[in-house]
Amino acid sequence: MFKKIDKPRIAVIGLGYVGLPLAVALSEHFVTIGFDTNHRRVAQLLDGIDQTLEISTAELTQSTLAISHCLDDIAQADVYIVTVPTPITDANQPDLTPLVKASESVATVLSKGNVVIYESTVYPGATEEVCVPAIERSCHLRYNVDFFAGYSPERINPGDHEHRVSDILKVTSG
Repeated sequence: MFKKIDKPRIAVIGLGYVGLPLAVALSEHFVTIGFDTNHRRVAQLLDGIDQTLEISTAELTQSTLAISHCLDDIAQADVYIVTVPTPITDANQPDLTPLVKASESVATVLSKGNVVIYESTVYPGATEEVCVPAIERSCHLRYNVDFFAGYSPERINPGDHEHRVSDILKVTSG
């Protein structure tokens, strides 16, 4: 059974053009930590520099968003939102490797009652057929018993500073 969390702590996995704006927007209302495996990207963000130009230096430095490349720093989260890229292979197929690796990483810090939401461009069924099994293989927790998962379609248009993530209605299913 899902427990009600009064003040959820949120971890956003992947701080690219989708994850960073989402993490900054969430940090206005929740304790939020942004996580990225790219140490250089994390260092730049900590210096107030977003090379995707989605978030201004002022927005970044005034935000309460914590940023890290250390998995231990996201271990206390209640909700994990995975926003890693899904590049296309030479055979025009989605490369789900970043999603699988992110799922395996989240599994190392996942606790009972946590929720994992995927916000990466994937085909229908990928969450339950690829991502959730990657979590279950990497930890002792069981889907829909110990942890829960959902999907939220990517709702951002990179470079569009008029229709930002905080202005767009989001839908999440689980």
